Amino acid sequence: MIGSRQRRLVLMALLPFPVLAVAVAILGDGGENRPPRVVTTTVTTAPAAVAEPVLREEFLETYERSRRATWLTRYDFTRRLRNGSNLDLSVTELNRPPDNLRIGLGGINGRVGGRTVVCDDVDEEFLCAPQGPVTPFDEELASQVSELRDVLQPPAKWYAVEGGGDREIVGETARCFTMRRIVNVPSPPYGDRAEFCFATADDAPLLNRVERREGVDERIAVAISRQVSDADVSDLLSSR
Repeated sequence: MIGSRQRRLVLMALLPFPVLAVAVAILGDGGENRPPRVVTTTVTTAPAAVAEPVLREEFLETYERSRRATWLTRYDFTRRLRNGSNLDLSVTELNRPPDNLRIGLGGINGRVGGRTVVCDDVDEEFLCAPQGPVTPFDEELASQVSELRDVLQPPAKWYAVEGGGDREIVGETARCFTMRRIVNVPSPPYGDRAEFCFATADDAPLLNRVERREGVDERIAVAISRQVSDADVSDLLSSR
């Protein structure tokens, strides 16, 4: 006669390995006085990553709010080219919707009082083109956001948006986003990778870094004010 222990061993020998492992855990290995085994399983769930479409919308909304905020910021601009050429200069931008002025990179341009401002630095003198009326602010901003959206979502979707975490810039906490090129296109408008950081307080832009095949451009805030007066506008215009 075959004892109960022998029957159990014969049965287990006939089982495939995955089933055998479960059977051993449940039945034990035949030791009559051995305490039952307790099998415990711990399931760990990783925190869910923010979906790319959600980050894309957050980035676009933050960008639009940054253009509606009021700020006067001085940036350090650097350009590092792979051929060894470097450029370092100061750039100042004033934003008081609908007015906006940018000074640096060889000129001054923007919009003030419903008129365009375009001046180029030629031989250390500003040469200004005739001033004309500007597109209404809301229409112009909508166009800017639409152009940015076109490269971030289908059907083009040249870039994917990723979270860049938080950084401290000019003494303020900034939330950052990264645009990473995912389609091989000629002359990509934001390079192979672009980073944007905005003040968490009011979405004022504090950093923009663009990495291209030729090199890297970076603009980082070194001073910022949220009080922008008519005198500030006049001072920037007189710097021509």
